[in-house]
Amino acid sequence: MLNSVCALPEAREKPKESTDKHHLAKESRVQAVRSLLKQAFPGEFSCVFSDIRLLINDDFFMRKEASQACAIHNKDSFTPVKVEKYGCEVLLTHHNDLGDSRFFDPQAKLSFKYDHLSKEASDFQPYPRREGKEDSGDRGNYDEETDVESWRSNFQSALKSYVKSHFRSGVCSIFQKILNGRNIFVACMECHVHKPSAFWNGIWRSEWIFPLTFPVTRVTGSITVQAHYFEEGNIHLTVCKGIEETLHLNNKAEASKGFAQMVEEADSHLQNALMEEYGKISDQVLKTIRRQLPITHCILDWNKMLASKVLETDFVH
Repeated sequence: MLNSVCALPEAREKPKESTDKHHLAKESRVQAVRSLLKQAFPGEFSCVFSDIRLLINDDFFMRKEASQACAIHNKDSFTPVKVEKYGCEVLLTHHNDLGDSRFFDPQAKLSFKYDHLSKEASDFQPYPRREGKEDSGDRGNYDEETDVESWRSNFQSALKSYVKSHFRSGVCSIFQKILNGRNIFVACMECHVHKPSAFWNGIWRSEWIFPLTFPVTRVTGSITVQAHYFEEGNIHLTVCKGIEETLHLNNKAEASKGFAQMVEEADSHLQNALMEEYGKISDQVLKTIRRQLPITHCILDWNKMLASKVLETDFVH
């Protein structure tokens, strides 16, 4: 009898231990899936999701985890949304996220619901200029809002002109926010090229933040460049560059033009630096992993080789 009583707690503890292990296994699986989805390169989220789905073999679990991870991925990557029917062309970012999978386009004055998994926008509705604030009826406040929107629209037009002339598929959006009673502009730009058939993908995106303070404002920017090459190998390139500049706000036309020039100069400087660094990698780093060949310092005479080949062919025949 004593033996059976002593054995009883042991029998009861086994399910608890099994449950704990199952809980830990589930938690580790969740963390692993989230980590892998978070590392998905822009344009490759669907491929990563499909591969993990085959390994996990749990569609309910994957859809639940993928929905949140895909939303974060799209906002971090500045995923563009274009719906010609409504004149909508905007980037999905954390700055125009209204919650519940709704976003707004400040240029088209619309809000919409976005399905991150199917990549479809729907339920378009009119959206007010200032983040949910309706016109209070006060003429002074209305004039201020109109002026701020005019500044935003001018910056948007100038930046869009630059993006369209330098990035074939580039999209830009400028959002206006209020922080500590100050009007803040956030400019976002994205251009990507997805070439899975050629085994590479790339994205160039930037973000610029500055308050509407006269007569001079401080602009803080960041540029991120990513490239992924995966033919017979796996090469990732990620470059981040921070920028701080001042911008004069004498008038809307000059300030907008100056802002676009600032972005262009920063992009050009980074591109030139990348090309220079790429040259160094090609000349130095890649040489160390190639098979060393003899160096003769002689120019190869292709005409002589061709003549010898012709003579050899004639002799054989």
